[in-house]
Order: sequence, then structure tokens, then C-alpha cells
Amino acid sequence: MLMSVSLERTQEISFLCKNLLSIEKIICASVVNNRGKIIESEFKNNILNLSDTELEMLYMQRALQTSMIKELDCKLGKWSYTITDRDFIVEIIIPFDDGMIFIAAESGIKIHNLIPQIHEIIDASIDIETKESVSC
Repeated sequence: MLMSVSLERTQEISFLCKNLLSIEKIICASVVNNRGKIIESEFKNNILNLSDTELEMLYMQRALQTSMIKELDCKLGKWSYTITDRDFIVEIIIPFDDGMIFIAAESGIKIHNLIPQIHEIIDASIDIETKESVSC
């Protein structure tokens, strides 16, 4: 579980969140465990305007969604990401370790151009040997 990660891994995750925020129009990058608890989170200008309780509820909802999606990986193939397009933001959920990376971006962003950028940053920021794989 991510809660008991090494100092080196914690630094990698912090570096990852900061690097994701360097992408134009990304306003939040969080690594969340499988229970919806924040491991690391970085924001630009608190545009999300959510209370701590609302943010915790959002992460718990997305963690449950992520867990349920992963249940079908062996039958349907590995899940890559989920996009939720809202009026004010776009949510991007990417599987990561036993949890997820939650990214919020400004609405109107070109998602399909953004996904490869996000994966490049993940690949550059995180040790390849520790990335998740599906075993059926």
C-alpha cells in the first residue's frame, strides 16, 4: 500500500505532481490511494473551490470507481484512463500503483493531446519497475 512507501518513492510522487502542474491548463494533480486518501496533492490557485470534506468525498468516489473499473481488466483489457467532462473542469483519472492519479484541468482543454503529455511525465517521474501491471 502507498501509505508505507519509502522516502525515495514519496519524493518521486511529489515530483510527479509538481511536473503534472507544469502542463498548461492543469489546475490539480493528486496521487490517491485505493481508499480515496490523498498521498500527495498539488494545486494551482485553488480553482476547484472545494472544501476539504468535499475534496475527500470526490477522491473517495473516484477511488471506488477506479476499483470497480479494474475488476474487469482481465476480461476487457487494461484500463488506461477515465475522463469526466464537467462545465467548469475536466477530470482525468489514471491508474497508479494500487490507487490513481487524479488530474483536474480547465474546461475546453484538448484531452486527446493532453493524455500523451501526462503519460510522458509519469514515465519520466516514476521508476519504471514500480509501475502497475495487470496479472490475470
